[in-house]
Amino acid sequence: MATDAQKILVVVGGTGRTGKSVAQSLHGNPNFHVKVTTRDTSSDRAQFIRSLGIEVVQADSWNPDEMDKAFAGAWGVYMNTNSEAPDFTGSSTLRESDMGKIVIDAARRQNVEVFVFAGLPEAARITDGKCQISTFNQKNEISRYGQAAGFKTFTNVNVGWQMENFWNPVYEVPFGGFARRKDDDGYLTIKIFPMGNTPESTPWTSIRDDYGDIVHGVFHSPAKWNNQTVWAVSHPTSFQSVADAYNRVTGTQAARYLVPEAPAVASSPEKANEVNGIGNYVKCVKGNYCNGSPVDQAPAIELKKAGALARGNPMAETELQTIEGFIRVHAFKGEDM
Repeated sequence: MATDAQKILVVVGGTGRTGKSVAQSLHGNPNFHVKVTTRDTSSDRAQFIRSLGIEVVQADSWNPDEMDKAFAGAWGVYMNTNSEAPDFTGSSTLRESDMGKIVIDAARRQNVEVFVFAGLPEAARITDGKCQISTFNQKNEISRYGQAAGFKTFTNVNVGWQMENFWNPVYEVPFGGFARRKDDDGYLTIKIFPMGNTPESTPWTSIRDDYGDIVHGVFHSPAKWNNQTVWAVSHPTSFQSVADAYNRVTGTQAARYLVPEAPAVASSPEKANEVNGIGNYVKCVKGNYCNGSPVDQAPAIELKKAGALARGNPMAETELQTIEGFIRVHAFKGEDM
């Protein structure tokens, strides 16, 4: 239970990779009481969150009454909608943006003051409609709805390219097999379209190490970040640099980067369309993935430090993660990425 001195923060989507990072960081701050919503409080993921001492509450994001109950008394809400959820894949007619609007409406009814959302690039707007990526469009619609909803503060904290995705089966195939599947030549190959900027640079985000602290930093001083889009970029660097980092860590030449000669093939038509759509988008914006602008890491650096210190981390642990550091720390532990 929250004490009278604590502000209640609710993390919607807190049993997934991104939300879990946020919940864990916020839970380290004694000024906050964190609640995580889930449809199934008996799941292994929910049980893990509970084992950390974080309150887990049953609330389906499609159910307005359950969301009202979850948000009662809350000062702030963080939401990440999962584009990979079965609700939105295949032949489903359900829309991710509709779920987001249900959550936002409930938060407004319960007088939530601070709302933080995990968005994606505004590809359609930036390219005058030339690049239509369904997952991007849905999150952009949620963001616009939230900005107009009347919260005291609303902030987008957008993820770049997740370092974890190289160990995610959904992306292993369309991205060439790195870092677990060797190709026919025996290499762990990164086979992705070039970003198009010079020098080439991709905005990598470590969800595990940085994203939660960056969001935490926004909740620490929300007024400063109102109506802003923060790019939670840990380390902007090239695909070749990722392969080089893997080889340095392992002391091998197992990894390599190749430019594909054909469109990506993925586990589903929707995922293939998304990956190839991102390729078209970065070509249109000349590699400037972050809403058409070069990466500005200053906000992420500031927020990472603020969030890490607010949860009691020493100064030595307030710097953003690097690709090489991520591989060294996480890649060979057999953990769920």
